[in-house]
Amino acid sequence: MDTAVAIGNFDGVHLGHQAVLTETRRTAARQNLNPVALTFDVPPRCLASPDDTSPRPGCILSPSAVKASLLRQTVQQVVSVPFSSIRKLDPERFVLRILVGKLRAAAVIVGEDFRFGAARAGDVGTLRRLLPTGDVTSVPAVCLEKEPISSSRIRTCLRQGRIEEATALLGRFPVYAGPVDRGNGIGRRLGTPTINLHISEEVLVPPDGVYASWCFTANRGFAAAAYVGARPTFRQTDRRFEVHLLGVVPPTFSPDFVEVHLLSRIRPDHRFPSQHALQQQIRADLARIEQVFEDPFRPPRAVLG
Repeated sequence: MDTAVAIGNFDGVHLGHQAVLTETRRTAARQNLNPVALTFDVPPRCLASPDDTSPRPGCILSPSAVKASLLRQTVQQVVSVPFSSIRKLDPERFVLRILVGKLRAAAVIVGEDFRFGAARAGDVGTLRRLLPTGDVTSVPAVCLEKEPISSSRIRTCLRQGRIEEATALLGRFPVYAGPVDRGNGIGRRLGTPTINLHISEEVLVPPDGVYASWCFTANRGFAAAAYVGARPTFRQTDRRFEVHLLGVVPPTFSPDFVEVHLLSRIRPDHRFPSQHALQQQIRADLARIEQVFEDPFRPPRAVLG
């Protein structure tokens, strides 16, 4: 079956991306096509220089499984292509080999600033000329506060701990998901046992501190406190992403995978003069976080199901 193809990095699947995906679904329905999202395994702007093939850390907003799941909320199929395999293709070969040969694209939908091909040589006009049907739709940028929504703008918000602003740009809470690492029991000794989320080094994690969050694990949703940092009070050095579930949690509860939605930053990380001082602060943090979940709070839906 021929396809309507949305092309993009879709890092974060923010509101601008969602506009492109929605138009793709509309085009597919109108022309009886299969709606497809074509994306890449690493955003091109995050790749190192040509003589260094390793990606730069902290460049991706969402783990690949999260991105794919978010894309499938709008389109029927997601195709991820290793960027390293296409970065040197000229525009004509990209269209003929990937869009026509691999995806059978009858219509293509992109953002208005779309560039493609080696050295970013192609634009929307080039794509329209090379695609046999010529059916190319350019979707205008979505703006918030008179500025275009972009992945780079969201990265800036997250690096500065501006979670609410990032949420407004994404159209949802920032999501982190991954397997659970074994901890060293510090949280349990403090009376606040935590789940240690393993995050890939390429995923951008917000600044060290305490966050109100919502955690999905073992098919359940929990209000939670998230901590990002190296636990300076205990003179640790490895940076962790830890989650403490609020409410009643069975003592034997031991999940192996978690999905965390960040709601707001409560405070930056600090080194406290004693364990007792830290415990007092944790109690204050939890009291503030519990206020976040008072009415009219509506829990998010799990991305990964």
